[in-house]
Amino acid sequence: MFDPATDAAESGNGPHFDCTLAAVQSLAVGPAELIGLRGRVSTQFAGQLSVGVIKQLEEQSVLALLTLKQAIEQSGLTVEELDRCGLIACARTPGRKRIGDSLVKFRDSGAWSMSPHVIPYLSLHSLPGLLSQGLRLHGPNIGVGGLPGSESEAVWAAMALLHGDQLPGVFVVLTGWNEDVCQCVTLCLQRVASADIPKMRFRPGHGGDARPLTLESLRAAIESDGSGNWELGGASLAMRLHEARLEAAA
Repeated sequence: MFDPATDAAESGNGPHFDCTLAAVQSLAVGPAELIGLRGRVSTQFAGQLSVGVIKQLEEQSVLALLTLKQAIEQSGLTVEELDRCGLIACARTPGRKRIGDSLVKFRDSGAWSMSPHVIPYLSLHSLPGLLSQGLRLHGPNIGVGGLPGSESEAVWAAMALLHGDQLPGVFVVLTGWNEDVCQCVTLCLQRVASADIPKMRFRPGHGGDARPLTLESLRAAIESDGSGNWELGGASLAMRLHEARLEAAA
């Protein structure tokens, strides 16, 4: 288990990258609750997103907008810093159901029965673009993954932006369906200042007995003791999620 106090003594054993978790947000809802959440998005983003845009949003995008807004409010970043922050969004099979329905319409009634908005609103990079526009983030934004089990790609990309491009912060947004529950986890990563205790450690190399990183395992860690070790395919990740969430909410 990741313990910053004891793990610091091992810092010389191979390269590692420490982060502060400035914000941790988690949300999971069923189909009935999603109707109300879309209304919240219409209210909270009335000045940034038009009614036509909000109408086209997939359910995963609705949750992502709300959790990212909360994460930004808790991050402590200034307006100038937010303007330069990076964004990594990993949506699990985005638009799968809507695209499937559209293909049936195309087969039965031809091209004129399909909406032209299917591709721009439901492709892999639609979510990070939407989030950047809705929350006025002007740093790099990237869509990664797209399939179950690809959450680790979001962490790899976030570490590259945070430590390689020296950004003030990187938001990582993970979304996906688990049966009839739509879920989202949003993290705000910042580099560790000299006086800070790291809440996250990324270490290249084999993850040992760590469990695979999934959206479900992250949510479980947030809702329980909040500590965990994950394997990222060529790297390991250790986080103290619950502690970071309590500090951000204080």
